[in-house]
Amino acid sequence: MRETIWLKDGFLFIKENGEKIAGQDPQIDTSAWENVRIPHDWAIGHDFKPDNDPKQVEKVNEDGSKTLVTQYGNTGALPTVGRGWYRKPLFFGKELEGKRIFLEFDGIMWRSEIYLNGNLAGKNHFGYMSFEVEITEFVRFGEENILEILAEVDPDCSRWYSGAGIFRNIRLVIKEAAHIKYSGIHVKTPFVSDEKATLTAVVSTEGNVDRIINTVISPNGENLGEFAAGEMKEIASPQLWSPENPRLYSVITHVYSEGKLADEVETKIGFRYFSYDENEGFTFNGKKTVFKGVCQHHDLGILGAAVEESALRRQLQILKNMGCNAIRTSHNPPTPELLSLCDEMGFFVMDELFDEWTLPKVKNGYSKYFGEHAADDARKFIRRDRNHPSIVIWSIGNEIPEQVDKKYKYIAEFLRSIVRSEDDTRPVTMAFDRPESHENGMTDVVDIVGLNYKPHLYEPWHEWHPAYKLYGSETASCISSRGEFILPMAVEHPVMQNDDLTVNSYDLTSPAWSQHPDLEFAAQDDNPNVFGEFVWTGFDYIGEPTPYNDKWPARSSYFGIVDLCGMPKSRYYLYKSRWSGENVLHISPHWNWEGYEGKEIPVQLYTNFETVELFLNGKSLGKRSKNAADELGRYRIIWQVPYEAGEIRAVAFDKDGNAAMEAKVVTAKEPKQLKLFCDGADFYEELMKKDAVYTAKRGDILFVYAAIVDEDGNICPKAAEEVELIGCPKLQYIGSSNGDPRETLGFAVPKRKTYNGFAAYAFRISEEAGETVRVTGKMVDFETSIRIQIK
Repeated sequence: MRETIWLKDGFLFIKENGEKIAGQDPQIDTSAWENVRIPHDWAIGHDFKPDNDPKQVEKVNEDGSKTLVTQYGNTGALPTVGRGWYRKPLFFGKELEGKRIFLEFDGIMWRSEIYLNGNLAGKNHFGYMSFEVEITEFVRFGEENILEILAEVDPDCSRWYSGAGIFRNIRLVIKEAAHIKYSGIHVKTPFVSDEKATLTAVVSTEGNVDRIINTVISPNGENLGEFAAGEMKEIASPQLWSPENPRLYSVITHVYSEGKLADEVETKIGFRYFSYDENEGFTFNGKKTVFKGVCQHHDLGILGAAVEESALRRQLQILKNMGCNAIRTSHNPPTPELLSLCDEMGFFVMDELFDEWTLPKVKNGYSKYFGEHAADDARKFIRRDRNHPSIVIWSIGNEIPEQVDKKYKYIAEFLRSIVRSEDDTRPVTMAFDRPESHENGMTDVVDIVGLNYKPHLYEPWHEWHPAYKLYGSETASCISSRGEFILPMAVEHPVMQNDDLTVNSYDLTSPAWSQHPDLEFAAQDDNPNVFGEFVWTGFDYIGEPTPYNDKWPARSSYFGIVDLCGMPKSRYYLYKSRWSGENVLHISPHWNWEGYEGKEIPVQLYTNFETVELFLNGKSLGKRSKNAADELGRYRIIWQVPYEAGEIRAVAFDKDGNAAMEAKVVTAKEPKQLKLFCDGADFYEELMKKDAVYTAKRGDILFVYAAIVDEDGNICPKAAEEVELIGCPKLQYIGSSNGDPRETLGFAVPKRKTYNGFAAYAFRISEEAGETVRVTGKMVDFETSIRIQIK
């Protein structure tokens, strides 16, 4: 029978320092190597510096001339570039002779070589791609073996922070001679309806296999019977999978050899049916549906690129609370844990394969490998992911430069044919950002057409190409610094750059090639054939600090609806008011405008109520309603309020004119106290709770927020106080951040100044933790703590 061992602890690591190391030599001296845990990102613990992978590019000036400028933070200003070696001893008893021994890698950034006992067992060229290496022939049974792994990251190999090293999980898999191949199970659901569903399984095996039996287990744990390979199994009244009710079945595949059970693998599946139509859009399980989606890069902020399932779950839950129902895996294959979580938690997925084909966007990107490896990589990608019910779109490319020239149309056709040969149940798409793509036939190749930042083209393209099925594959790209409200409030397109490298948080700022959110909302609403959007981005990410790519110390993005730490920016509530279906009433900005007494401050409300009354210190400023004829009044309600310290209060009214919801913002006094809290249904509600009870699991990453408040418990919106968080002995400190894209202090330090009142800290909970763990927070003249229950 198969045995799977996750390889996490016991690794040694060293990064080369200018001279190459023969790390594959089993006898090499490792006394200077450090102990690390897998997944591991070798760059994330360092400070941000401008000489880490800078990039020189041509900048086009207003008069058309070009200037050579240096971009410092595009790939995150962390030391990703270089070669690193990992080693781990492995013991295989003599009783395993005759077995097949494999290593499964979910991803090693960027290129890798796998050795056992100094023997090269396999290579990989694409950091995001999962792969398998068999090591059987090099195993010395009955004695210690040494696993040696080289990871190598080239300069200028990514457009954003890639991370470095073994950033995803490794599994040691011991199999019988007769076994199921890697990614060797394809469970198909040829027919699904509310009344019944059918399924079959195609199983790829090696060795002498007598028979294959599949057992179906319902979401309730009920055994629904068996079916053999090649047979069709019918399920009556299936429990359908959807984002609202993500019900998962299990198919357990049993492989027999010489009459004995030789292998067994469980596959999670979901029954659902859907279609795309050029006029009706996306219909899912019989209901018209739209994508309320976000694009996500792969880093996890404080944790870097190193995968942690609990941190991924946290990100998804924060997005789920906003009403998000879809994830685009921008722009490469994601870690398998993300897809499993989307299955479990209920997200649609646009699974994306390539950011480059043959024409490079960066010097050492995937274009160097496309010609030799693209076909095989595409097959691996589909075979690994095709059983996930959350996936409803395959994407073969993002903003590919080839889209402007019809001579490259054959590449799109080539990739589409591979995808369809491996899975013909989902449409193939590309994300197009160049209007020429519809003139040269490139857009005719795909099944559904994704437009990046082109809401003004939804209507004409539908008229010109009535058969096109259209959606926003990448939208908005509104940028902001959390909590930075800058006067005057205005639509900034292109961006008004500030000397302090901040971006206005009034949510009207976007680069020249994009739009503020309201314009995308209007285009979606005015073109009902368009079936939703994927906003750039859900979370801030390391790298691409637009609009300050050539300004230091900007080193992280400003695009996120949520900042790098998981703290929502103002527009989180704009999207929540549109997407969640919950009552939403959110006031921005803060109400600490010392020095602006008597001057008008723009106050805007994000709400799904049509009418709101605003009060300043108890005095009504009148009622206002949304105005569909106003670009900014269709989705937000805005007042100009002469500043006077005290309280802004909003009262929203339902359709019958009854007061239905209230919100308020007050002028905070001087910083006096520290409040610690964790994630909950709403960030600011958790901040205001007293004696909240939080729970976590052993082995998980625990995130704790620190907020600076006044003597009355009101958040101090401009506070920059140094805060240290200390965990109890069963908590391992991981790192911290305050969400400021300009901060150069590395994540690993335990002391950090808050940014506009907040900072976040991460700890790993020990597997030996008791029933509770405690985190203590310290600032000048104040100390507090928070207790977390362990389940």
